[in-house]
Amino acid sequence: VDFCGYKRSTVAIAMNFLDRFMCTKMGRKQIRSKKSYQLAAMTTLFMAIKLFETVQMDVGLMADMSRGIYKPERILEMEKTILDGLEWRTNGPIALTFVQHFMSFLPSSVDPAISAAIMEQARYQTELAVCNYDLIQENQSQVALSAILNAMEALGGKALPFKTRNEFINNLEKHSNGVTCEDAETVRQYLEVLATAAVQTPLESIMEARIRAFDQEDSDARSIYSGEWSTKSKKHNKQEASPVCVSRQ
Repeated sequence: VDFCGYKRSTVAIAMNFLDRFMCTKMGRKQIRSKKSYQLAAMTTLFMAIKLFETVQMDVGLMADMSRGIYKPERILEMEKTILDGLEWRTNGPIALTFVQHFMSFLPSSVDPAISAAIMEQARYQTELAVCNYDLIQENQSQVALSAILNAMEALGGKALPFKTRNEFINNLEKHSNGVTCEDAETVRQYLEVLATAAVQTPLESIMEARIRAFDQEDSDARSIYSGEWSTKSKKHNKQEASPVCVSRQ
């Protein structure tokens, strides 16, 4: 997504589709085959781009990224299967969505620069959460709150006084049903570990490690992540990947 200029939140949406699909009867059938699972993963990314990016990725380009392992027809067939499995529910919130919503509960007295710093750090931690299998079953709202609280703590009491932080928590718990700081403690610890590890391990490497762990025995399929496809992708017909608003199609 970085190569194509897409938002990283699109990856989180794609993983949300994939995880939910794998919990369905149709999805469980895909787990039996590594290539079927990989095709499902590529297809959910294709779907997320179609739905939430303004620049469309042609299905032919997505097939090219697989170096010919998956034909466009198979990707489109898997797309229909996933949509049926999800019952066409493709607009569920991700952790970043909750972060953006929860940030509205910050007191108006908070400096915009401080607010922006909290938002950026929380956004980064939600990206790290996408890479961690242990957080799959956690509510996205709890992941979001945990990321915000960690970001606030990292700023310290001088930049964000404890009184202001407590006011934010009281506003949030008052208006957000079922979201509490106590329930977020375990997730906060997970995110702290991930953030600490990410200082030495870039996010891209974490994602690549997750891919290799799943597909380490399949050298042909693994080659699509080697970066070799980038040269081929650059030669792709620009008209086929021209900026097109999906909502207008």
